[in-house]
This record gives sequence, C-alpha cells and structure tokens, in this order.
Amino acid sequence: MSLDTSARAYWREEFSLIALLLLFFIAIVAFAYTLPFDARLFPLIIGCAGIALTLAVALAQMRRRRAGAAVVDA
Repeated sequence: MSLDTSARAYWREEFSLIALLLLFFIAIVAFAYTLPFDARLFPLIIGCAGIALTLAVALAQMRRRRAGAAVVDA
C-alpha cells in the first residue's frame, strides 16, 4: 500500500467519522423537539453545539486536504 493510498483511506475514515457524529447530533436535536419545553433545552444546546463543532472540524479537514493537494511551481 503506497503512502498516497494510505492517506486517502485515512481521509475517508475521517469524513465517515465526521458524518457519523453529525448524524448523532442531528438525532439528538430531532429527539429533543418531541420533549416538553423544560426538558428540551439541554439536548438542544448539546445537539446544536455538537453540530456546529462537527461542521467546523469538517471545514478544517477540507481546508487542510485542499492545502495539502496544492501544487506550487518553483
């Protein structure tokens, strides 16, 4: 297995983990909407914060991957 193939497989694992976490936090928020108002606040805060952090990590990984793939001509 070459280094490029290994890095590509690692990149897929990162984004599959990000997708799994995003689905998990979306499920928390979706579950919270059926709860009474006083029980809804904590899952909404945790779920929305988790969604925001997961999207931030995904954007950082995409930027890092795009910066690593850039070719600089000397």
